[in-house]
Amino acid sequence: MTRAIHQAFSWVEQGVADVESADFAALTMDVCRGIETCLQLIHVTDISVNSGADDEDPPILGTVDKERLLLLAQASARMLGDRADKRVDEMNKQVRKARAGRGA
Repeated sequence: MTRAIHQAFSWVEQGVADVESADFAALTMDVCRGIETCLQLIHVTDISVNSGADDEDPPILGTVDKERLLLLAQASARMLGDRADKRVDEMNKQVRKARAGRGA
């Protein structure tokens, strides 16, 4: 049997007690690192274009590519924020339900 080059990867060790929170933390790490990479590429492109140091070397990204990465970063941040908002709502509902069950 041939072994695949790509191996499954997770930031979180198997057997983590609160899998839902662990999954959200891992998603957050992935999304934040992706946003950081997009912004780094845009920043390096802007520096190279604005410095004018070597006009013979083209910038890393063209204008369209920069715009696409900015839109990707915005959509990623929005998605992560929406997921966090949903989790906060779920946690608040659990607390309210627990309080109502205790008669508090």
